[in-house]
Amino acid sequence: SDNLKATDEKDRHAHSEFQKHLDELTKRNHDLEHKLTVEEAVKSELIKKNDQLSTEVERLKAADEKQHQSLSEVKESSQKHAEELMKKNDQLSTEVQKLSDNLKATEERDRHAHSELETNQKHLDELTKRNHDLEHKLTAEETVKTE
Repeated sequence: SDNLKATDEKDRHAHSEFQKHLDELTKRNHDLEHKLTVEEAVKSELIKKNDQLSTEVERLKAADEKQHQSLSEVKESSQKHAEELMKKNDQLSTEVQKLSDNLKATEERDRHAHSELETNQKHLDELTKRNHDLEHKLTAEETVKTE
């Protein structure tokens, strides 16, 4: 009887430890899913910003067309505008590079998060099987105890 009580206590302790670990894995999964959602939103914002920059380039090109009224104005305006466009192009190139780098980093984090999710799922599957085995063992021991 004392042996069965000790075994029952061990089983309850093992089940409690398993539940704690399962809760931790569930929380980690939730955190990773949230992180992935945030990163998807960031990626969407980066794409939107890239579209806005493209629109701005088109606007600058249209403004350039309107500035050519006379030959002297064309020369002066063209020089100024060429400098503005080069500066804007440098800014756009920098922004596009940042967007590209951010997208690569986001994709790498996505891959890493997916890998962690798979690892957590494997651990969850192992713990679920272990829990099932412990419950089966406990049921069998309770059956022996009642007999």
